[in-house]
Amino acid sequence: MINNLPNGWKVEKLEKLCSFINGFAFKSSDYVDNSNTVSIRMSNIRPNASFDYTHNIRYLPDNFAEKYSQYILKDGDIIVAMTDMGQTMNILGVPTIVRKDINQNINFLLNQRVGKLFNFDKDIVLVDYIKLFMATDYIHNFYKQLGGGGLQINLSKKDLLSAPILIPPFQQQEKIVKVLDLTSNLIEKQKELLKKYDLFLKSKFIEMFGDPIKNPMGWETEKLGKLADWKGGGTPSRKKPEYFDGDIPWITTISLGKIYINEEDAVEFITNEAVDNSATKIIPKNSIIIGTRVGVGKVSINKSELCTNQDIMSMTNISTNLSNIFLYFFINYYNDFLKSQQRGATIQGITGPVLKDLDTILPPIELQNKFASIVEKIETIKEKENQKLKQLEDLHYSLMQKAFKGEIQ
Repeated sequence: MINNLPNGWKVEKLEKLCSFINGFAFKSSDYVDNSNTVSIRMSNIRPNASFDYTHNIRYLPDNFAEKYSQYILKDGDIIVAMTDMGQTMNILGVPTIVRKDINQNINFLLNQRVGKLFNFDKDIVLVDYIKLFMATDYIHNFYKQLGGGGLQINLSKKDLLSAPILIPPFQQQEKIVKVLDLTSNLIEKQKELLKKYDLFLKSKFIEMFGDPIKNPMGWETEKLGKLADWKGGGTPSRKKPEYFDGDIPWITTISLGKIYINEEDAVEFITNEAVDNSATKIIPKNSIIIGTRVGVGKVSINKSELCTNQDIMSMTNISTNLSNIFLYFFINYYNDFLKSQQRGATIQGITGPVLKDLDTILPPIELQNKFASIVEKIETIKEKENQKLKQLEDLHYSLMQKAFKGEIQ
């Protein structure tokens, strides 16, 4: 991308184009139960480069807004994560725009390992163009190489600002921003449509079964631990690389979250010998797979046999009084409830012991199956809409490749 530059294009290091400040290292003891001041951490930068201050929210005392005023974030500021997992690298160095409702009386304070880019040289580069270029595979791979292939990548200020930025003439920057913003907006609208389907199913669950915690419909209940067999997982020895050269899907919590998963969602594939010589187990299809340590509360139903690591518990041989789709929504509802009740401290969500002790409502299986039928129909629609999303994302990627080669006129 940087080679064979079109006429009038040049390359500058990021440090020549803007200023940078790292966040403050707030202590866990600084956090309070509630306030109008929020600590903006890496978890508030979402994998799609969107900004969500409510995700795993942490509050700071309101007087911190004045005490640490140099770390205040404003609407429109650009922030970047400086740490990420080497295996996935979803957020490292990806520019994210801070969004703040003008009607909200909330202060955002920048936390450590999140940096802010500001004071851009607007005589040379458009801020919107910088955001687009820093989201390219070229920059992604540049930062990944700096990590040296480790499990966790930590960028220094020097690392982050050393990124080479391709700079076309201003008029070309404007064209690139206009074209790519168009496809970006189409992608976001498609994602919003998919979210609406998910919200519909959540509301349908409440409509048919009531709040499963308050149980206003008076359904019979039973402890969840008694309604299935429970299996943990494990990681085969990394000292035996041959264990990871098999055909048995092996997943971690990275794979969880959507309703259905299968072998395509596997992190790695292991051998029968790996299963025999580790704590991992083969989980039969149509089980409930739940993250209980890392990725706490993420739930899925497996459509094919697979194995899991130690951060996952699986419900197998589920009672005939329960639909696995009903269970999926029940556990998700309860996990969302737990998260909504916790502020300040580290959110634990659903752990193994908490799961097994849940009072689980038992509506008639016929009603559960009726709900499952609705879910299946919506999932069929979502599958088609996801295909449209994939087409839009492919188009956006193709246009990005052309844009940064000077092929957009």
